[in-house]
Amino acid sequence: MEFFFKELLIEAKNKNLNTLDKKIEKYFKVNDFKIKEFIQIDKFPIPIFGSKTNVEKLMDFVLIMPEKIHESNSDKIKGVLIFIDEFQIIKELDDYKESFLWKLRSYVQNQNYVSYVFSGSMSMQDELISEIASQRGAFGGRMLTINISPFSKETVKAYLTQEAPNLKFSDEGFDRFFKCTSGIPAYVNIFATLLPKDIELNENIVKSEFEEKIKVINSHLIVIWDKLTLREQYIIISLIDGPLKRNEIAKTLNVTTGSISKPLVNLQHQELVILENNFYYLSEPILKRWLELEFDKTGTYPFRLD
Repeated sequence: MEFFFKELLIEAKNKNLNTLDKKIEKYFKVNDFKIKEFIQIDKFPIPIFGSKTNVEKLMDFVLIMPEKIHESNSDKIKGVLIFIDEFQIIKELDDYKESFLWKLRSYVQNQNYVSYVFSGSMSMQDELISEIASQRGAFGGRMLTINISPFSKETVKAYLTQEAPNLKFSDEGFDRFFKCTSGIPAYVNIFATLLPKDIELNENIVKSEFEEKIKVINSHLIVIWDKLTLREQYIIISLIDGPLKRNEIAKTLNVTTGSISKPLVNLQHQELVILENNFYYLSEPILKRWLELEFDKTGTYPFRLD
């Protein structure tokens, strides 16, 4: 909430909007917020809240503020759009996640000139999507969900030509770059920033750079991997050499087919595994390559230590 408030205030100031400075100051005094200090950003003060601040009152104040800003500036703006990136991090709230979502909804549904856009790297099958956007979710079907598909080879080439003109690919080097990233926007951006500039990037250089930097490119998947159960990790490993049927996975792991039902569903929800024609496939080739490289380097896979 503190970050939300600070960024909202900064953006409003940048647009020369009335941010209700006097009302904010009065609100702090009336509600006895514990202000630790004020920091100066672009010549205006931003409060840093103390540890004893009433979080409920702070949330109430911050989430109402966008509507108040619009009310005071309706001659300048038509409304307020709030973009919240990496929204999947909300899952780290654990037991507080659902109550936070419902609390957020209680404000959003009564605001006519404020809209929220949540973005992040998550599967369309992720349970968080249904918790937010389904009819039974916190927003009761009031939210539109848009999946951004991987870019085509032509789109990636045009994008890099415009945004990273100092990357000089040979034809084979670019083909390898596209194969490494699969056209996924996040991978394209991260890998592009890690490549050496102003030299010809042939296939061998791109392949070598990819394998050397794969932990950085693959960091979010490594975090997901570390949170998987040991059985889920073994299922992933069983699929490295190719797709398998459910009974084949169970046979490889020397377990019953029933014991892998829940792990398989969880892996599908996270889009690490997909099911097609009764075969399970790994859907993240970059995770597969990282695991192969780890095995080549250490002689074992990076299983969790339980």
